[in-house]
Amino acid sequence: MPNHWNAYDNPEMFEWWAALPVSGGPEPLLRLQRALFDGGERHQMLRVDTSPEIGFDRNRDGYIGDFADAHPDRPGPLDEYPAGYVLSGYWQMRYSTRLAYAPAQTRWAASARVEEDWFDGTSKLGERAKVPVRWNAPPIQLFADVREGQFVVAVSLMTDIFFPLNPAAEDWPGTDEVLDNRPLAERNGGRLNAFLADLQAAALAQGGRWGAARRSAAPPWRFGDSGIVF
Repeated sequence: MPNHWNAYDNPEMFEWWAALPVSGGPEPLLRLQRALFDGGERHQMLRVDTSPEIGFDRNRDGYIGDFADAHPDRPGPLDEYPAGYVLSGYWQMRYSTRLAYAPAQTRWAASARVEEDWFDGTSKLGERAKVPVRWNAPPIQLFADVREGQFVVAVSLMTDIFFPLNPAAEDWPGTDEVLDNRPLAERNGGRLNAFLADLQAAALAQGGRWGAARRSAAPPWRFGDSGIVF
């Protein structure tokens, strides 16, 4: 089983988002943040490693959800953001995703083994599997903002390693082929869907809205509000 995915020149392919009204106060937003941290940790999709905004380092401080609860004043309030809303500094955070991949030495083998590890960037993932890399981004991209009276929290995908069918990478013959990536997608996409389902449930439980958006042109897979459709 070769690596039927790539880590090169990918846009944000799909995005899933939650929106809570600013008028609802801080507590629903802080509960949604905790659900994101808890689900990301539980399903190994989004492990926060550092957050300079609150002085957090996982190697020293452990799990960020517990650290944030112990320091509810970090960060302090800013404009519409309440105290304790760590995601206001999402762009400074470093976070990792656990992904299954076929190691480079078995790429063309008839029955390659599958390994798993944590990755905070697509370049490290691509280098491990000898898949073409042109830029680096977290496999799962976080986003948080205030738009038209709504707190918006979103996650988007920056590599197609999650999907059951993918176009061949550019260094393979027959690049117009659609290749079977199910041995990896069953692990990666399955965990992704479980993570999104938890986040969706939390958003709706807090009186918010949930949605999904396509960011790339005509991919060979399907997606829905709860993740990738297998």
